[in-house]
Amino acid sequence: MEEYELPLFPLNTVLFPATLLPLRIFEPRYVDLIGRCMRDNSGFGVVALMSGAETGRAGQTHRTGTIARIIDFDQGADGLLNIVIRGDERFHVRDTTTQADNLLLGKIVELDNVAQLPIPEEFSVLLELLDQITSKIDIAQSQGPAPVTASQLAYKLAQYLPFPVPAKVAMLGIGDPRELLQQLSDQVSQLRHGNQ
Repeated sequence: MEEYELPLFPLNTVLFPATLLPLRIFEPRYVDLIGRCMRDNSGFGVVALMSGAETGRAGQTHRTGTIARIIDFDQGADGLLNIVIRGDERFHVRDTTTQADNLLLGKIVELDNVAQLPIPEEFSVLLELLDQITSKIDIAQSQGPAPVTASQLAYKLAQYLPFPVPAKVAMLGIGDPRELLQQLSDQVSQLRHGNQ
């Protein structure tokens, strides 16, 4: 795969492919970035923070991230830019540099797409769990049609569940759809045992 440079947006969360994430943009470096992306119809990379804060100088980030595409935007009454991004391709960060305005740039290589595997029967309990969660939240946030592949189910469910960020990053890095669902299933079991 070919390496190229991509502006990075560090967050305290993980953006998964085909999932949506609303963001409020106020720092000048990100306002400029969003303006460029909208003008050029380009994306930017979302990476999860390992340390540091979302504002100010970028902290340490995980090496696996997701390319984000802007699908909606408006300016709020408070003057801040509200955008909705959708996760696209996964990538690995090989190296980073920081611009004078503290915008983080990554030299990245895209990861292969996860194979399209229909959801295996033994993981149907995860589909039921997703149905339970989406029935309790605003329909606009349930993010479209029900998943039909293993990766769609894993990513959609992982975004709603309170797994630790490193566990979500590890899931993002998995390229095998069955392994992805198994990892999700293990995390759900840990959550359930932790709540008993």
